[in-house]
This record gives sequence, C-alpha cells and structure tokens, in this order.
Amino acid sequence: MFNENNLVLQAKMTNSYSRTEYNGVLSYEKVKQFHKDGYLGPLKACSPDEAAEFAESVEVEILNGDGYPLDHTDKSIRHDRHRDSQLVYDFLSQPSIVNRIQSLYGPDLLLWTSHFWEKEPGESGVPWHQEQHFSAVEPPVTATIDLALDPVDETSGCMEVIPGSHEQFVPHGEAAGAESQGLADSEYVDQSCARSIPLKAGEFVLYNSRLLHRTLANGTDRERRSVSCRMTPPIINIQHESPLMYDDHASIVVSGEDRYGINRTVEPPSSEVKE
Repeated sequence: MFNENNLVLQAKMTNSYSRTEYNGVLSYEKVKQFHKDGYLGPLKACSPDEAAEFAESVEVEILNGDGYPLDHTDKSIRHDRHRDSQLVYDFLSQPSIVNRIQSLYGPDLLLWTSHFWEKEPGESGVPWHQEQHFSAVEPPVTATIDLALDPVDETSGCMEVIPGSHEQFVPHGEAAGAESQGLADSEYVDQSCARSIPLKAGEFVLYNSRLLHRTLANGTDRERRSVSCRMTPPIINIQHESPLMYDDHASIVVSGEDRYGINRTVEPPSSEVKE
C-alpha cells in the first residue's frame, strides 16, 4: 500500500520559493483521486503577489531579453526557458510543485519541457486533446502542470477537463491553428462530463498527459498568462531524437537522481546544483 513516509520527499530545495505553507505532499486520498480522475486542482504553488512578480520578471528579463539557447530550432522564445534561466528553473522546481509530483511518481524526476502561454483578449481556445499524442515519451508517464500567472475562469479562458478520460487513447485529427496541434475525435469526447478549473494567480492544475482537456476562449479585455511544464521519472524513455523534439533536446534532474542514464541530461542553469 502507498505510504507517504516511504517517499524520499525532503530534497533540499534552496530556491526563493521554499515557503513551507505551500510545500504539502499529496495525501493517500489525493494520490488515489489523481489516478482515478487523471488530474488534481486547484493546487497552490505560491501567492498571487509572487506569481505577478515572476510574470513581470519573465516579460522583462526573458521574453524581451537578449539571447535564446534554442534559436537554431523552430521553437518559440517562450519554450524551455528553464534550460537557460535560473529564474524560470527555480520557479518550476519549487517544492510546492515538485513534492506533489514526487508523491505520484517517486523521488527521482526529470524536468523535460516548459512553456509560457499568453492568451490575448478575444483569443479563441484550444480544442479537446490529449498531450500524449504530441509527446515523444515511452511509456506514456508524464505529469503536466499548468500554473496561472493571472487569475483565470470560464470567461477568461480556463481549462476544462473530462475526468477519467486518461484511461484510453483517443484518435486525433488535424486542427488548423490549434496550439495543441490536433483535435480529439468528437465521438470519444463526452462533454457532459466536463469540469472547468478556475485558478487564482499562483495556483495550478496537475494532470496526466493522457487526460482529455481544452482551454476556453478569452472573452475579457485582459490577457491571461500561465506557465506549464512536464516531469517524468528517469526510468521513462524521453525520445530526444524524435521529430517531435528539437535538436539537442535534453532534460534536467529536478529532484533525486538519474540511476539509469537512458536520457540525455544537462545541468540546471544555476551556480548550485540542487541535491
């Protein structure tokens, strides 16, 4: 039986987001709920003020700054900035995020992708999809978080999910202009079961990569910003050479250790390597 006390969850995280009130480990009941429904949320990562401060720093220092390590690829400057920015890496590796994922997949984790999202006023949503169709990970064991940097609800474009839909792979077709790169076959989507997940700034939703989900349109006059990332245990094969990845794609050991060496890893963008 699952026992929280058996998990090595006391990794020494020294970044500026180590606030103990948000460092909660998932309970046995929450772990069961995640595996049953395919998601958890809202979960609190940091305060709204911390989220706002991070969002503004990202705009000034990262998105409007000089240099981009992936400029030889076709990736946006919003993609995988944890690879070159300690600011981004520290935010995504804070215990309030990592501890929850450790509760699900154990103490050893790789951070293998991240992205900043911005939904402008009036921008349409992203259709129903499963991320696993666009992820080169085998077997498909990935935890994704989507963390709100601005408050988000049904009006401003929050996420909707279909609980339990992670238990099957759904056929996908093309979806022109969709950020998800594809659209789930409507015959497999029971929208009557859909649940929306409004988030305060600093809150996130944690979900299985096979969960059917979508984002609604932003019907407000303000932008909606968020950051997402994906983590998986190092025993999982991240297919770095896949056409779905960019050249020299690599992961970072965000907690514990990589005992297997089957994935390409690099050091975090920090003067100190996290233990």
